[in-house]
Amino acid sequence: MLASEPGEVASDLTVDGLPRIFRAATLFFTPVFAPHIGRETSARLAEWLARVVISYFLAPSRFVDLSDDVSATAFVRTFVLPAFPPVPTGR
Repeated sequence: MLASEPGEVASDLTVDGLPRIFRAATLFFTPVFAPHIGRETSARLAEWLARVVISYFLAPSRFVDLSDDVSATAFVRTFVLPAFPPVPTGR
C-alpha cells in the first residue's frame, strides 16, 4: 500500500488519521464479535486488533506474518482468544 499510494496511506497514519481508522474498525467489527464476547468487549477487541494490525504493518515481525493464514491463526490462538474468551450462552 505504501509503495502504490504513499501519500494516501501516510496521511491516514497520523495523530488525526489513526482515530478514524480505529473508529471505523470498531464500528465494523463490534457487531461481528458481539454475539461471542458481548458488545462492550467487542468494541475493545476491535480497536485493539486495529492497533495491532497497524503496528505489524508499520514494523513487520520476524515471528508473525499476518498475511499468512497459518501464522495469523497461531497469533490469534495464542494472543487474542485467551485475552477475549467467549461469553457463556447459558445453553
